[in-house]
Amino acid sequence: MSQHKKTRLAGGFGQCSNQVMRDPDLSLIDKGLYSYMCTYANSQTNTLCVSVQKMAAENNVTASTIKRSLKRLEAKGVIHRWNPGAGQSWITELLK
Repeated sequence: MSQHKKTRLAGGFGQCSNQVMRDPDLSLIDKGLYSYMCTYANSQTNTLCVSVQKMAAENNVTASTIKRSLKRLEAKGVIHRWNPGAGQSWITELLK
């Protein structure tokens, strides 16, 4: 394996579904957010708990942009989000 590949993967990685990444009905922003969430998702449960604010800050977009994209991804059946209770952080499950 080349040194370049070792360096690229050294900080961790996430695997994205080809089905999602090649979906012409999803925007580049939606696909980018999905691939970003893949880097946070637990490999056994496919769930993550990352706030909208953190997603927005790390992707240099507004919280509104993240919320719109999350709604589109949920409507397409790519993710499912739920709030476990008052004062709890939202949980996102990657379905594809």
